[in-house]
Amino acid sequence: MKILLGKPKIKFAESDGTGATGNWTVIDTPREGSTTLNTTEGDSIEAKEEGGEVVEHIDTADSYALEFEVFVKKGVALPFNDVDGVISGEYAFRVESAIDSNAPSFQIDRATVNASIQYAPNDSLRVKYTVTALKPTDGSKTVKYITGANPTTVTVKDSDDESAETIAATNPTAKTMAAGDVTVVFSGSAGANMTAATSASLEVGGNVINLTKSPGATDTSVTFTGTSSAGSLTKIVLDGFTLRALPTA
Repeated sequence: MKILLGKPKIKFAESDGTGATGNWTVIDTPREGSTTLNTTEGDSIEAKEEGGEVVEHIDTADSYALEFEVFVKKGVALPFNDVDGVISGEYAFRVESAIDSNAPSFQIDRATVNASIQYAPNDSLRVKYTVTALKPTDGSKTVKYITGANPTTVTVKDSDDESAETIAATNPTAKTMAAGDVTVVFSGSAGANMTAATSASLEVGGNVINLTKSPGATDTSVTFTGTSSAGSLTKIVLDGFTLRALPTA
């Protein structure tokens, strides 16, 4: 698919203010027609002098709220625990196509969540979640849309590894990096558009390791190399998006 259309797949994870810090969890399919991203345009501030001429014009930032409703189903846990609608903590969210994982998607790296119970006899018992997007602490965009490379697995090989170690999309495992050369391969299925990838980095022991793209990228695979410090690998980032947030080794 060339556009994000039809049934959505919503994922969430805890956020450290810059992006996901744990496994992505898929939320049960929302009520039909309930998933919306609402944008409130920022204010325009103008200073005018006599005669109506504009001396200065300032636009303030837009604000965003993701909303969706989940049915209360027997035997199916709700994604969040709330106390009278209040949900503690900050979270990252990602909305993808449930039809084609390679379709464009969008991601919110930092947000708070509120819940409200909804009920109508003809529409069942359900919970409406309102996700208020917050500015990431690193100053990056509040809502990021993803139209480029879309990998499903990452393999990492450092100077101590005899072979590359695969880090899956859904259940990443802890890894301790050795100091020295590192090779990272991002892979996806047909249509993943991996040739579009332009930048990648690792976060190791609190340090950001910027990687260099190697020649020979294909539709399904792209390789980056660099020099790593020693420590726990905590993040893998591709084109500015946190793809894998890993538990500390």
